[in-house]
Amino acid sequence: MAVYSFFGFGGALVGPILFGALLDAAGGETARHAWLLAFAGLAAVGFAGVAVLRDTDANRDSAAPRATEGRVRARERVAPRSASSGPGA
Repeated sequence: MAVYSFFGFGGALVGPILFGALLDAAGGETARHAWLLAFAGLAAVGFAGVAVLRDTDANRDSAAPRATEGRVRARERVAPRSASSGPGA
């Protein structure tokens, strides 16, 4: 949770600075293409974040088995109950 908070607060700090830098570099607040570039920069950072999360999630899934797989394997080892093994049988 601390890592998520770190990146969240870091993004909140860097986001407006990046947006303003792109806006100023492309011509200021009166140029339409400057606004397009600034919002495109935000979109690029968002898409990069999604790509990184997908990549790390894919690496984690291939490296370690899922927790549910262990439960399924444990159930397979237990003999199934027969229909006559209930109470009163």
